[in-house]
Amino acid sequence: MAFADLVSELKGDFPRLSPFLAQKFVNRAWSEIRDSDNWSFLEGQATLQVPAVVNTGTISCTQFSATITGDATATTAWTPLLTGTPPFVASTNAAGQALIGTGYQIRWLNGPLYSVIASDSGSPVMTLTLDRIVSEKSGSGIAYQAFRAYYGAPATDWLNWLTIVNQAQGYPISGRRLNGSQAQLNRIDPQRTATGDPWFLFSLYADVNGMPVREMWCTSAAGPISRRRIRCHRVSRRMCFLSAQGSTAASGRPARGASPVIRQTGSWRQRFTGRISTVRSRVRAGCWHWRKRRIPRCARLSR
Repeated sequence: MAFADLVSELKGDFPRLSPFLAQKFVNRAWSEIRDSDNWSFLEGQATLQVPAVVNTGTISCTQFSATITGDATATTAWTPLLTGTPPFVASTNAAGQALIGTGYQIRWLNGPLYSVIASDSGSPVMTLTLDRIVSEKSGSGIAYQAFRAYYGAPATDWLNWLTIVNQAQGYPISGRRLNGSQAQLNRIDPQRTATGDPWFLFSLYADVNGMPVREMWCTSAAGPISRRRIRCHRVSRRMCFLSAQGSTAASGRPARGASPVIRQTGSWRQRFTGRISTVRSRVRAGCWHWRKRRIPRCARLSR
C-alpha cells in the first residue's frame, strides 16, 4: 500500500488528526514493523572487491606533511588504478568529502595505514594526498605497500553483514568474526604484518556520512595477493521513513534462518519484558517475606 493511502486511511479513522501527525504515526508504525522480525525484504547481497597488493616502485615523504610522492615506476603502476574498481583514490560524497573505505590504503616501513583521498595525477611523478599527516621520518626511495584494508558500507541503509563467503578459497566469514573491535585486532597484530587470506572484519570508525567502516584482516603481504571478489549477504537498517507520495511499504516474510546478529528489537523486547516481570515478582515475594517473617522477629528481639 502506498504511503499516501496509509495516511488517508488513518485520517479517515481520525478526521481531526493533523496530516503531519498522520505521516509521523505511519512512519513510526512502519519502523516498528521492520524492527519486529528478520524480514526477507531487509536482506540483500553485495560484493567486496579485494584488489591485489601494489608495491612497484618507491615513494618519498616529508614528516608532518599530508602528501607523498611516487617515483616514475610507482606512478606507472598507480595510473590505471585511478579508474579501476575499487578506485585507487577514495570516492567523495555530495559535499566533496572523502569516504574512507572506498579506496586504497598505503603504508611503508611497517608504519600505520593511510587512506589515499586525492591525487594530482602528475607526470612523470604522482603526488598522493593522505587522510592525515605523515608521522614517519622524512625520506626518499622508500618501499611501500598499497592495498585495500578498509571497507565502507555498501549502501546507505546498510546495518550489518550476515555472512561473507570467499568463493575462490571456499570458506565463510560469519558470527563473531564479522564484528571484532580495534582493541582485539591490536592485541593480535598491532603492526598489521600478518599475511594470507582475510578471515576477520574489525570495526574501525564511522565515515563522514556516519556509516561504519570495517578493517579486513589479514590482507597485507610482502608479495602480491591475487585479486578477489568476495560475495556478501547483508541486512538493511531497521529505521526507514516513507516520505514520497509514491512510496510503498515493502512486503516479505520473516527470515527465520538469519543470523542472530540482527535479532534485535522484537525478540529482545519480549525477553526483556519477561525478565522484568520475573524480577518484579521476586521483589514482591521478597518484600512479603520480609514483612511476614523478618519484621515480627525483629520486633520480638527489640522487646
